[in-house]
Amino acid sequence: MHEVTTAVRAVERALSSAPHAPAWASLVGRRLIRLRGAYIKYLERSMGGTTAAVQDNPWLSSHLLTLRRDQAKLADELDRLIEACTHASDVESLRQQVTAVLGRVARVREREVSLLYESVDLELGGEQ
Repeated sequence: MHEVTTAVRAVERALSSAPHAPAWASLVGRRLIRLRGAYIKYLERSMGGTTAAVQDNPWLSSHLLTLRRDQAKLADELDRLIEACTHASDVESLRQQVTAVLGRVARVREREVSLLYESVDLELGGEQ
């Protein structure tokens, strides 16, 4: 998860740089490419452990399915934004879109952590 956090911060720094500079959109696009790569690697590593932890619980399984679907949507959004950076004409709109996606990255990651904690709680004797 450290790589994702580092990549998010790099995108945030790029967003706060001079948006009217000629290479701004290109810089943001390169940082988004790194974020997407780090995010995909993180997802690949986390899939097995989380899936195994919730396999026997239907409540957690349905939440995991929803989470995985949202993670895939987020990766698609990153792809669209990377493409938008190549021909951005409205830098303020691009900045807002990227900021919104960074917020969604944070919320999806929080949901994954919550799901993991709930799975541990259930294994230790809690109920849902």
